[in-house]
Amino acid sequence: MKHYHLTANETIAWIRICRPGSVIGHQQRWLE
Repeated sequence: MKHYHLTANETIAWIRICRPGSVIGHQQRWLE
């Protein structure tokens, strides 16, 4: 998602909208 220049929170929100449940555990900690 880096090429969209979104913040971590925006990226998490976008992924949650597109693919609910795809952002879990290590992925969320990595983005934060």
